[in-house]
Amino acid sequence: MIIMDTEERIRAFLPELDELAGNGTVLIDEAGVCRYRGMPTA
Repeated sequence: MIIMDTEERIRAFLPELDELAGNGTVLIDEAGVCRYRGMPTA
């Protein structure tokens, strides 16, 4: 599973993630976005 968001939001989500996935590794790292194609806004 890969989740990309701000560090603050990911850290806030960690308790819920712990309940969903009993074991595993969480890596928080900076990422650079090379290309983004979002949905056009109406």
